[in-house]
Amino acid sequence: MQQHPESSVPAEAVGVPAETAFEATLTQEIADLWSVHSQTQTVLGRTKEELRTLRHELGHRLYKMKLLLASPGRGGQWSKFLSAQRIPRASADRYAKAYERMLQPIGEIASCESFRQSPGEPGDKPL
Repeated sequence: MQQHPESSVPAEAVGVPAETAFEATLTQEIADLWSVHSQTQTVLGRTKEELRTLRHELGHRLYKMKLLLASPGRGGQWSKFLSAQRIPRASADRYAKAYERMLQPIGEIASCESFRQSPGEPGDKPL
C-alpha cells in the first residue's frame, strides 16, 4: 500500500489513488499560495521577507507539481494546470526553477558556470 510521506492516512484507504490525492492536495496548496501571493503584492504592510518566504513556499509546491505534470506523455498538463489556476507560466517556471536551484549543492552550481574569458578579445590579459 502506498502512502505519501506528507500524509498520515494512506490515500488508498479513502478510495483515491495516491497520485491523484497528492495532485489534488498540491493543486489546493498552490491555488491558496498563489491567491495570497497576488494579494500580498497589492496589500501595504507586507515586508519583503514575508513575500520572499511566500514565494519560496509557492516555488516548492510548483516545483513538485511540475515534476508530476511536465514529464513526457502527460500531454501538456503543466500548461493546462497553470491556465486553470490563472498563473502565468513564466512566473510559475521562474519560482519552480528558483526552488530547484536551492536544492543543488553549492559546488554543483559553481561548476556549471564559466569563469574563463574568451581568448583573443582586445584588451584581454592572460590569466
